[in-house]
Amino acid sequence: MSIPSIKFRPRTVSNQKPILQCYISLYGVKAPKFSTQIKITDGLRWLQKAQYIEPTKEEFKDLAQSKNAILLQITTTVNNCFTHLTSLGRPISAKSLKIEFERTWNKGIQKQPIPSLFKVYDLYVQSAEESGLEPKTISKYKKTKDHLKSFLKTKSRNDLELNEIQPLLGFQFFEYVKSLDNPQRKGKKISAGSAKRYLLYFIASMEFAFSKGYLETNPLKEVDPKVKNPKSNKTIVTEKEQLSIYRLDNLTLTERFVADISTFMFYTAFDFCDLRDFDQHQHIVEIDGIQVIKKPRFKMRKSEEPEFAVIPMNNILQEILFIKYPDYFPKYTYETVRRVYKNLCSRIGVKNYTRMSLKQIRKSAGSFYVNSGVDIKATSAKILVHTQLSHTLNSLTETKYIVIEDSTIIRETEHLRER
Repeated sequence: MSIPSIKFRPRTVSNQKPILQCYISLYGVKAPKFSTQIKITDGLRWLQKAQYIEPTKEEFKDLAQSKNAILLQITTTVNNCFTHLTSLGRPISAKSLKIEFERTWNKGIQKQPIPSLFKVYDLYVQSAEESGLEPKTISKYKKTKDHLKSFLKTKSRNDLELNEIQPLLGFQFFEYVKSLDNPQRKGKKISAGSAKRYLLYFIASMEFAFSKGYLETNPLKEVDPKVKNPKSNKTIVTEKEQLSIYRLDNLTLTERFVADISTFMFYTAFDFCDLRDFDQHQHIVEIDGIQVIKKPRFKMRKSEEPEFAVIPMNNILQEILFIKYPDYFPKYTYETVRRVYKNLCSRIGVKNYTRMSLKQIRKSAGSFYVNSGVDIKATSAKILVHTQLSHTLNSLTETKYIVIEDSTIIRETEHLRER
């Protein structure tokens, strides 16, 4: 009779510390991997062949022992589950063994004391950090905790037991956050839309508690306050306006860079975050004899099968990449680039320039390509890289089986090579 094989391997996400993943195989077939939530932190190293965490210094010995004990407990639980299923005489597969392990493991968690709201929330944030979420998003999670703390103080409480959390509390938290001053807009309150986002993080933490077996159901699942977002005029820049910015004279070094990089973003439809991992040497390739920029969107970088943006090079992009910045772009913060870009927009007379954000450049790019005669489906799939074509179309019925080839966007943009 075969016995299950249990192996642990580290997985690194972005710049986070490696997290051990568990692989269960039976009869030569592997079950889907799962995270053990065990980090190989500073002072520890993973010995793959020995399947063991080794301390690099004596002071980390206890930490290594505690983590190795969890790995041993996982291995023992898997083997016990296999023995139990075998005694029942049921057919066993790697997948069914993994399911039985998770059921047994979660039962063990349920026997432990149920943590309070903020202890659960800390676990939720820790899990998000280990999954590789952006620091900017993590900071919003932490800000939500700050709001929760100040909200509970209005009720003379420092924390709550999970069974005290009811739907009414979710609505009250939403109304409380709406009443707070917005630190980024003097004299203004936090908008209903922002308050709802904080509420959604709170709701997600309760969903996390439910998934870990601390709750039988998410008590905030049905909390959904209605938010009316005021309609705003679409603010975009035209190609003529963007080129006017690009060709401005007598600029400071920072202004010159912003004029250049905003023009680069205009023709590539990149978000500012897409610049973080853009590499001139890696992401400029030739397709059908034409130089193109080909890279996955930054938000898809962790996907096993990311979609690639394919942007044929025009003479302006070539000038920016090969003459002005042949190696790399200088590093400026989002806030600096946005502030300077608004200033440049005001100089050349862009309407509603005070509403301009760097996200509007991406919207302007999509509008430019479609209004210049590029097929909307090709623009959506290859330049904007929407995960579904329905993002720019009213219906998905005609397009859900369509695959846009790289050569299509090259052909569609042939008339835009010289600007």
